[in-house]
Amino acid sequence: MKNLSKLLLFDSKTFFDRKEIRVVGDEPWYKYSADSSTKTVKGTKYKCIIVQDKTKYSDDTVGGNDGEALVIKVEDSVKPYKKFAVINAIEPECKIYGEYRNQLSVVAKDVEFEVRNENKKI
Repeated sequence: MKNLSKLLLFDSKTFFDRKEIRVVGDEPWYKYSADSSTKTVKGTKYKCIIVQDKTKYSDDTVGGNDGEALVIKVEDSVKPYKKFAVINAIEPECKIYGEYRNQLSVVAKDVEFEVRNENKKI
């Protein structure tokens, strides 16, 4: 059957709930022409790591994505941030893709970075 995946809804709010996500880098997000001969900057891709995942996926499944990489795309220029800052996606739209439906595309309206005092002695 065709187009079944278009009927799946992804609960972005629940996915991002109870997660600590940190930004580790960024790069331009490009839009390519139909023949791929030209590219223009569409926005920014923030490369992130899920540091802690306490999301409840089902009655018997909590977490499981600790250490996973995540890219958050925003149609805007890069914002200043400190590496490893906590990043929050504003109004994210997510789509599941991949042969095993285990990949996630995230496009957010914006991002915010949390400033935390982390002067801890090691």
